[in-house]
Amino acid sequence: MKPDFPRHCVDCDMNLFLEWFTLHDHVWRRTGLESNGGCLCIGCVERRISRRLLPEDFQSTENNQNYRFMGERFLDRVGVGLVWYHEDGREVPREEAQPWIGDCENPPP
Repeated sequence: MKPDFPRHCVDCDMNLFLEWFTLHDHVWRRTGLESNGGCLCIGCVERRISRRLLPEDFQSTENNQNYRFMGERFLDRVGVGLVWYHEDGREVPREEAQPWIGDCENPPP
């Protein structure tokens, strides 16, 4: 289930439309926020924990595996390719791979 938006990072106020993820508890605790203490973007999590996020930092949840609804920074951190392909093998631009973004009332930055 996608959260109701807008949701924003408590540190930088970035819209989290394409960065709605779940980290393992031990990684989240390193941010200094409580379990329900707000949301952080990937960049602010990394700044708070003083390192880049790795694929093993993310929980194996449905939320983290719905790659079509995630942004490039998230995909990079979980180790998923940033290029989308048609069945015929041709590369697909993001606007075509994620057409719903253009119709969204609260699109990503």
